[in-house]
Amino acid sequence: MRPGMTIVRQPSEAIAQTTVSTLLSRVSEGRSGVEGEARSIQLQPALVVRGSTAAIRT
Repeated sequence: MRPGMTIVRQPSEAIAQTTVSTLLSRVSEGRSGVEGEARSIQLQPALVVRGSTAAIRT
């Protein structure tokens, strides 16, 4: 596609590692289902600027 699209790249490897780690932790603690408190985990995405983004014209 031309020009290349500007995207927000999600950290898929970190998402997978965090998911597996959290799941294994829950299993080892004998927890299942949705009981317990909700957790929020924030991972840093990356902005990949390509040709579809231009400078602001004044």
